[in-house]
Amino acid sequence: LHSILENLDASLDPVVAQQIVKGRGGKTAQINLGEMVDYDLNFKLVIQTKLPNPHYKPEIAAQTTLINFMVTETGLEDQLLALVVNKERPDLEEKKKGLVRAINEYNIELAQLEDKLLAMLNAADPATILDNIELIDGLELTKQKSVEVANKVSEAKEAEVLINEARNKYRPVAQEASWIYFLLMQLWTIDHMYQYSLQAFTTFFFKAIDRADKPKDPNDVTFRVAALKKTIRITIFRWVNRGTFSRHKLILVAQLLFKLMRRRSPDLKVQFNLSYFNFLLQGPKKMGEEQPASISWLPENAWACLNALAELKGFESIASDVLASPNRFKEWYNKPRPEVLPLPSNWRKLIQQDFFMHMLVVRAIRPDRLTASMNLYAEKTLPDGRDYVQCDAGVSFTEILKRSLDDSAVTTPIFFILSPGADPVVNLQDIGTKRGYFPKKWHRVALGEGQDVVAMRKLAIGVKEGHWVILENIHLMPSWTGELEKQLNDYTSSNAYHPDFRLFLSAEPSKQIPIGLLERSIKLTNEPPQGLVQNLKRAFATFEKEEFEYKDGKVKMILFALCHYHAVIIERCKFGPKGWNRSYPFNTGDLENSGQVLSNYLERGSGGDKIPWSDLRYIFGEILYGGHITDDWDRRLNMTYMRFYFKQELLDGMELFPFSESYPEEKFPSPEPLPYDEYFAYIDEYLQVESPVAFGMHPNAEIAVRTLEGVNLFSVVQELQPRGQNDDDESGGGAESKEDENPVRTLLNGILEKVKPIQYDTEDISTRIGAEERGPYQNVFLQECDRMNLLRDEMKNSLEELELGMKGELQMSLRMENLAASLELNRVPDNWAAKAYPSLRNLADWLENLLERAEQLSRWTEEPTSIPVVVDLSLCFNPQSFLTSIMQVTAQTQQKELDKLTIMTDVTRKQPEEIETAVRDGAYVTGLWLEAARGDSKQSCL
Repeated sequence: LHSILENLDASLDPVVAQQIVKGRGGKTAQINLGEMVDYDLNFKLVIQTKLPNPHYKPEIAAQTTLINFMVTETGLEDQLLALVVNKERPDLEEKKKGLVRAINEYNIELAQLEDKLLAMLNAADPATILDNIELIDGLELTKQKSVEVANKVSEAKEAEVLINEARNKYRPVAQEASWIYFLLMQLWTIDHMYQYSLQAFTTFFFKAIDRADKPKDPNDVTFRVAALKKTIRITIFRWVNRGTFSRHKLILVAQLLFKLMRRRSPDLKVQFNLSYFNFLLQGPKKMGEEQPASISWLPENAWACLNALAELKGFESIASDVLASPNRFKEWYNKPRPEVLPLPSNWRKLIQQDFFMHMLVVRAIRPDRLTASMNLYAEKTLPDGRDYVQCDAGVSFTEILKRSLDDSAVTTPIFFILSPGADPVVNLQDIGTKRGYFPKKWHRVALGEGQDVVAMRKLAIGVKEGHWVILENIHLMPSWTGELEKQLNDYTSSNAYHPDFRLFLSAEPSKQIPIGLLERSIKLTNEPPQGLVQNLKRAFATFEKEEFEYKDGKVKMILFALCHYHAVIIERCKFGPKGWNRSYPFNTGDLENSGQVLSNYLERGSGGDKIPWSDLRYIFGEILYGGHITDDWDRRLNMTYMRFYFKQELLDGMELFPFSESYPEEKFPSPEPLPYDEYFAYIDEYLQVESPVAFGMHPNAEIAVRTLEGVNLFSVVQELQPRGQNDDDESGGGAESKEDENPVRTLLNGILEKVKPIQYDTEDISTRIGAEERGPYQNVFLQECDRMNLLRDEMKNSLEELELGMKGELQMSLRMENLAASLELNRVPDNWAAKAYPSLRNLADWLENLLERAEQLSRWTEEPTSIPVVVDLSLCFNPQSFLTSIMQVTAQTQQKELDKLTIMTDVTRKQPEEIETAVRDGAYVTGLWLEAARGDSKQSCL
């Protein structure tokens, strides 16, 4: 059985458990498979899975022999070394193979001689052994042969050493390729669609070898090795990047960079420090340090993170320096892009000498600039870093598809991973027309009910005749995709493919698509890239160079503005509701159609030099792009963009950033007519940094978006890091002490110590309150106590269970493994979150918050007949229930109808600690937060 998942069919249980009944004499047997059937004692069952890290039930492990056939990193390195040497120096590889064969033959010959001698000695008569001439001659011959063979083995091994020295010059190539392959093997944990086979990897490995620069001197191995590493790295990266969703592209760059750093690649001129690296991923906080009034501008979390940073070697004085120069650090903190500016005081040189350390300060104080810092660091550190950060940014999807077609083969389908608003088949049809496949050698089938038979028939025709077959939306028939994979395997094994045949598949992301189908395919996504620069380059690359060069200068300027508008409205989606009220599928088809309309109007129209701006604005804004928009406010916003970009001033080099006069640093003027390629250079020169000002928004608008992006980036990167052992050769100054061999157990004991005292006897509290005193407030707090007890019990029981599992007293279950992984990754375990309150905090912050909630409940239980003077709503499991209780009490005391009451909120000028007595009507509350504004307590306004 092959390609099984984690759950075996129940009908196989008797076979796997070998529940057989033997007949008399033990020569016959039967097994119960619903009915008794004969069982041949020579029967063997072999089960295979393609899952990278399967987790089977304990009984499966006990009943079967589990064999891990996954290649190891060193084993793959040796395989790739043989491949690269065979390609570069086939003479060396042939000699190596010949020597291995010769040494094996010599060893076999030696063993045969020894066996023959032992047989003669065994057969000889002890009484006449000294007179046995044949035996003595055999001994002498064996001795001579053994000496002769031993000399040959020695000579062969000496030659092997010399050959290995020559081969090992190419080892850095194989070593880095092996690292990259195992990096790809981890990506499936991010998304099921990221599946890659070793066969596909070696295909692109060979393509990269063919594309690498050759030295002028054929004997210059150093140059060739450097060229091979560079080309293999970017070729493999580009292949994977093209099939990666936009939101994961920076994760891929970061993973590649950190893998090379951990392995101390000589191509990276940086040192790896494990403690710095862990700080970057986790952003730990040291709570409890009082924050002085002189740095009240610094958020509480940033101050806690800064104190944790001060515990790292090299940062001991960072917190004291901030306190010593608060105004200078405040000025740096308030800059829109502090990651590109030197820090104040003694930390000024960090940005030039060690950008990674500079990035740690950004991590602590300005976490919203993390992704921007990571992009900068990758560009600075990776060789040709911009090629990775802006991979394919200046290339249209059609061009990417052409290149992927050239890389494909009859056995390698191209797999389109669909995203809203994108139709890659339109681009494919254009290519098919130019190459003579459309419409006569073209079969397009949209999968759905009854279409599986049609698809198989078209596939058979395509394989035989050499046609292109497009099977769309295969995710709609998940059970059939297994049959498709089997059919493709059959075609491959029988070598039935016509050399011109190509298969194209499309599907939305789905876990039901077989791994084998994904592994063999070249995957492509057609999502807009992340970032205004990349979107603008991709939009401009949509237009063909040959056509663009012949256009009038005015058309070029308007086309560039159209591309900029397209990039702005797509990138604006990242702001969520602040960007667009609803999500719209804007795509390159809208841009191409708009460009066509523009050409028709200006190049074929009869209006002379006058440009019909109002017509263009209406067609672009109300029809082509506006046709997607369903919300009135969004339509109003879109037409405002239209009126801003498409006007006569555009032809005079106007500023493309709205309201830029308020932000002199933020500028991007409309370019004069330029040659096609110079537009990309212009973008790089004048649009080096991105800002919300480009969208006509306040610079602070992106703080929440950027912060979330940074959290998600390092959360995923942390999950992909190797656990239980270091993935590097040395500690780099950051290894954990040997005394703390199991950080999970230490953390587990610490959490248990904190949660055990949390316990509320609700029956005792109810008795103390009494029936007469019990009102809506008391009911709310009793419910809060009950929920806290449930959460505490779940935490205590699961932690104690894990502790027994780690001691070996209980068998580790999947639930226990998940809990241990969550503790190590500083995440709230799922089983705790299910019993708790909604929260986006990491585990350390969540535990601090839990203790604050317990403290508020403890203060109430001391005097349960009254409520706290000030209630922190953010520390309640269900804040709405407390607000409802206020209305209930008001309705009872003032004889009002409950359904006619509403909550009114007054903001006081006092801090919670300044309140001494409860308010007469209603309740004092705190814990409410503002978004997109700040409260002015002195003037009582926003």
